[in-house]
Amino acid sequence: MICSCTHDTSSAAGDRPGGRRGVASTGVLDPIDSSATALARRVAAEYTEMPGLKLTSAQAARLFGIEPELCSDALRWLIAEGWLRYGSDRRYYVAGNLERAKRLPR
Repeated sequence: MICSCTHDTSSAAGDRPGGRRGVASTGVLDPIDSSATALARRVAAEYTEMPGLKLTSAQAARLFGIEPELCSDALRWLIAEGWLRYGSDRRYYVAGNLERAKRLPR
């Protein structure tokens, strides 16, 4: 069967399950992938530049110019690292004080 889709079926997506670079089969950023780590660090840096920032996943993706799925993965990874928190209002914010937050995740 020939695919009539317009998506790229090459392995340029990093040969990861799901075809998304830096995303493990669990749907969370793969901490070993340097591009995934760089993306999470970039999101963290954006939060440190804007103290008090609280964003939904969709707002963060638009503000940071990142694909929504990858942005969600980065946000979840930052939560797992203890760097971000997820509030009852469904917004992500820096865990702890800003001085601690300035130390970006590894």
